[in-house]
Amino acid sequence: MCAVPGQTVVEDRLAWSISYTCVDRGAQIECCEWDEMPEEFRQVVLDRDGVVRVRVDPESGRTLRVPILRVLRRYGATLEEAADTFTHLTGAGITGAAAEMRLLAARLDTINAAVQLDLCG
Repeated sequence: MCAVPGQTVVEDRLAWSISYTCVDRGAQIECCEWDEMPEEFRQVVLDRDGVVRVRVDPESGRTLRVPILRVLRRYGATLEEAADTFTHLTGAGITGAAAEMRLLAARLDTINAAVQLDLCG
């Protein structure tokens, strides 16, 4: 059996799917879910599609610190996680799969943060 995972952004959520194909019988199965993808399939997506980095301009990040923290908290980060993520966003950046980083960038765009997306490596 061959499994092909994928991720995309639908409105304000991460959607992911896994397409299974039985090579011997030609049967196909599609599994679709929302939000966080299981790590073993996420790693396949990262290996196949590459890693994307999202950064917030440190200058705009400084003036938008509270709104950025609010956005991060709204989507489940603890206070400590939000503060740590803010530090990374305004520094070296946060890395992940393309769809994950596009979703984070879109959420930060709602508060007019100056966001930069880059393909790593």
